[in-house]
Amino acid sequence: MIKPMLKYRGGKSAEINQIIPFFPTSYKRYIEPFFGGGALYFFLSPKKSIINDLNKPLMNFYTSVRNDFLSLKKNYPNYKNYMNPIN
Repeated sequence: MIKPMLKYRGGKSAEINQIIPFFPTSYKRYIEPFFGGGALYFFLSPKKSIINDLNKPLMNFYTSVRNDFLSLKKNYPNYKNYMNPIN
């Protein structure tokens, strides 16, 4: 299991063991309309997926992870403070 990159309010990391029994054992594509921290996505590590969230900065973060990880890594401390202002 890969841990989520960000802690996100409403995250499901603690509930994964209760949620997983309700998931199908096989599927062609994982679709997550309320991605948040992505706990289920990272737990399942699907080969094909579609993720979305209404939080545009959050989705920009994950798009940067996918498209330009090295640049994101260089600037990560600033982004982490923006995404998690309360530590």
